[in-house]
Amino acid sequence: MFCHECGNSVTEGSKFCLSCGSKLPTPNTVVQQPSPLVVMAPPVQQEDDRKKKVGGFWHSGAAIALIVILGIAVIAGVTFGIIFLVKGSSNNTADAETVRVWDEYDTLVADDSANFTTIKLDSASLTKAQEDLKKSQEKVVTLERTLKNTGGTKVRRQGAKNGASVRDIKADQMAAALAAYNAYVTKMNQLFTTLAGANLLDQNVVNNLNNILAELQTLSTKVKTASNDFLANNTKVVTGTFNPPILASPKTIATEVQNSVTAAQTAEQQRLAGDKAAADQAAANAAAAAAAQQKQQQQANSFMCPNCNGTGMTPGGTCGVCNGTGLVTYQELINKGWYESDNGWMPPDTSY
Repeated sequence: MFCHECGNSVTEGSKFCLSCGSKLPTPNTVVQQPSPLVVMAPPVQQEDDRKKKVGGFWHSGAAIALIVILGIAVIAGVTFGIIFLVKGSSNNTADAETVRVWDEYDTLVADDSANFTTIKLDSASLTKAQEDLKKSQEKVVTLERTLKNTGGTKVRRQGAKNGASVRDIKADQMAAALAAYNAYVTKMNQLFTTLAGANLLDQNVVNNLNNILAELQTLSTKVKTASNDFLANNTKVVTGTFNPPILASPKTIATEVQNSVTAAQTAEQQRLAGDKAAADQAAANAAAAAAAQQKQQQQANSFMCPNCNGTGMTPGGTCGVCNGTGLVTYQELINKGWYESDNGWMPPDTSY
């Protein structure tokens, strides 16, 4: 007995074909016999034809190999699709790695804005600012290295500069922004170093500080321009316009430096004025002391004029000995020809 569906041999009385599972006719079912005029093929040949019909190409080894290959291709396609989705598969926009570098850069600049927007010019504050700024510089260098190794297309990472891919253009713009900011924080560190030991009364030092501040303002513009170039027509980032507070700090610090210079100059002028006043007072005191000492010395060496008895005058006019002062010294009397006797100082023989 053979199955009417697949042609395989089945056991007599079976209800289902064990090969294809088809329901077999019951014994009472009338099965139409083939016409005597039709020459039937041998059962074995018919069974082989049935197997070929049921099995076909998809049950062959080649079909299985094709299915495996197609499966691998589908899986690989999905995998590469996910990778390109993450990396930014289109060359018409920034890739994911470059955008991640931007996000880190944006966060870094925001932190620097909080730390360096206003700086106190005392030694402790400047030292702390230099330490924080050094950490910021190290982060910028790390981001530059990361972008170089991961940003843009493979061709760009190998050193080519074709500029045909938007991905590469955005990676180059990101690199330009990092380079500009690196130069900016380096110049900020130079400013803090100069301020730490600055003699604000030295005009050469003040001129150097003003030059550094002017360079910082120029670098600030470069950072802003390069960063906004990266943001332009870039749908992969959220930031709209790049203008962090730290880029305005040169103007703020310039004002603080000028105020400090003015305060130092005012204090110096007050000090000099105080020193002069003290010196003048000391000189006046010394002169007064010298005059008093001289007067005291004169009084110690003087005595009443023997000619006018201390009146300083004679009936005929001013005493020629004391010149009207009423006091003379021994040297003056000698010079006038007086001489000392037992009766005291005697005038010369000539009369006055």
